[in-house]
Amino acid sequence: MNLNSPYMMEHVDYYCERTGPEFWSEPINALTNISFIIASLVIFYLYKKEKQKDVSILILGIMSMSVGIGSFIFHTLAIRWASLFDLLPIAIFSTYLVYLSARRSRGLSIGKSLIFLFGFFMFLGITMKFAPMNILSGSLMYVPVILTVIYFAKYGKNNNKYFKLGAFFFILSIIFRTLDSYMVGHFELGTHFLWHTFNGLTFFFLMRAVMKQPKTVK
Repeated sequence: MNLNSPYMMEHVDYYCERTGPEFWSEPINALTNISFIIASLVIFYLYKKEKQKDVSILILGIMSMSVGIGSFIFHTLAIRWASLFDLLPIAIFSTYLVYLSARRSRGLSIGKSLIFLFGFFMFLGITMKFAPMNILSGSLMYVPVILTVIYFAKYGKNNNKYFKLGAFFFILSIIFRTLDSYMVGHFELGTHFLWHTFNGLTFFFLMRAVMKQPKTVK
């Protein structure tokens, strides 16, 4: 991938709030990425109070921070290659979260957790290949993710209330992500900033869900 190619250097205008190619043309979309940072800081605080320290939670918190930073970069630069800073941290966070949830919430072995993760990516890949991405502003790609969270909320063994809260706020955030493109000409800020805000809450509750699972698994 040539990041210096004309295609990758193109400015993009995906969101209702953006007014031009300038750095600060999506201030609210950019600043609301602080929700991911706040989610991480609260998790770090709760981690500090835990008697049994779990480095996996610290890793999740750092990943959540990277999502906020990467999204900030994308919503300020708005160059096609900058979308990698937006997408890759989310992919990494989701991968680790699904794996940990399979291990702890479902009590699966390492091998079975990896098989579960493979199935998750197969579902995600099929959805992205065959689901019309022009429908619901591209939010169909998140269907496998929300269904996976709902699965853990329904079939997890412990503290499912956190998965349920995560599922609720994720559905809410997807609704606002979808509505953003329909706000053009009606509401200049759009609704993408609410996607960030409620996604921060989603991240917090999902990290908290993993945090509350038993640390000892087979």
